[in-house]
Amino acid sequence: MFRKSLSQLLIITLVLAAHLLGLGLMFSQAETNPPTAKAAAVMVAALLPPASQPRPSAQITPEPKAVPKAAPVPAPKKMPAKKPAKAVTRTAVKTPATLSAKPLKTAAPSERAITTALHQTAAPNTAQKPASDAIAPPSADAKAAQNRAPAYPSLSRKKKEQGTVLLKLLVKADGSVGSISVLKSSGFSRLDQAALQAVKHWRFTPATQQGKNIDYWYEMPMTFALNN
Repeated sequence: MFRKSLSQLLIITLVLAAHLLGLGLMFSQAETNPPTAKAAAVMVAALLPPASQPRPSAQITPEPKAVPKAAPVPAPKKMPAKKPAKAVTRTAVKTPATLSAKPLKTAAPSERAITTALHQTAAPNTAQKPASDAIAPPSADAKAAQNRAPAYPSLSRKKKEQGTVLLKLLVKADGSVGSISVLKSSGFSRLDQAALQAVKHWRFTPATQQGKNIDYWYEMPMTFALNN
């Protein structure tokens, strides 16, 4: 510490002496050689210790932050292709004939028409059997009070419903209807039910075989038509 102070004092003394020497030279040689003073000033400056420069502070370089990796984007799932809806086909219904203003009467099926239908049904059975076993098919009793024509439903008239219903019935040995069902619909349930309700109460001449009455199945059509 003492040596450091002594060194600083010596430097200051030398600086002052250099200044004094420089001033003397300046005054003595100002007129003859002005550049000498400038050289003295340079000498004095050279004797001065260089000013201590501040040490550059150490710069702390921050560590680079780790960049988070982007999460992988999941591939879009393939949606199953939708199956095209099945086209619904509608059956066109023919428009029935126009109703007239006059009240319409539905005629009961004639005995001839019923008999023809019965003969057509019974013909194959007769051809396959010997003459002695031939069956005479039944026939509707046109004189029987029960054999009334089916009533044409008023709503069916209003909606112009027409058609032919094919009935399958069992005529028993006593001429009554034992069982009846719709073999083929007319296309309208009201007309089918009207035919069933009427024919199930009918009386028939029973079928015969070898002179005896027998039960017999056969088919009978019943037509509902709006006549002009």
